Amino acid sequence: MADIKIDTKTFQERLSHFIAAWKADKRSGDALFAGASSIVILMGKVDQEQEFHKNNAMHVRFPLSSSTDTSRDAHKPFVFKTADDLQFWLLGYEFPGTLMLFTLDTLYILTTQKKAKYLDQIKGGRFPVEVLVRGKDNAENEKLFIKITDAIKAAGVSHEPCRDAAFRFKR
Repeated sequence: MADIKIDTKTFQERLSHFIAAWKADKRSGDALFAGASSIVILMGKVDQEQEFHKNNAMHVRFPLSSSTDTSRDAHKPFVFKTADDLQFWLLGYEFPGTLMLFTLDTLYILTTQKKAKYLDQIKGGRFPVEVLVRGKDNAENEKLFIKITDAIKAAGVSHEPCRDAAFRFKR
């Protein structure tokens, strides 16, 4: 990876907007996020030779606009068709092999040491970001995944079944 500079101001604005839309949806009946209390995005590893197209799906649609976004499409709804769409929108880069856990309180990012040094730039803003570094030690990695699952449990569990066909698994 070349020297990566993430625009932390844009990142914090977009993350805050995403979380605000999520909170507003919770207050208005959970139509968009289907009552989710946490969202996990797992960006798979990119191989040199792909036998299959990567499918890192996250289907979310909500109006994205901010006071600083002056593009003509700023007020149009945006669809995140894949996890890398969301990563690129937030960070301006793709970070393969990275797990992102969104809760209403914190963004957890689980990644490698090399990627973590770039992602450390986004810490310390309005919305808390915690970068967790995984390595080759399975025992340490297990502790990190336990921390992620504990954060999911702490965020709460929706006991309502999802009624939206877009969120159902189709066989």
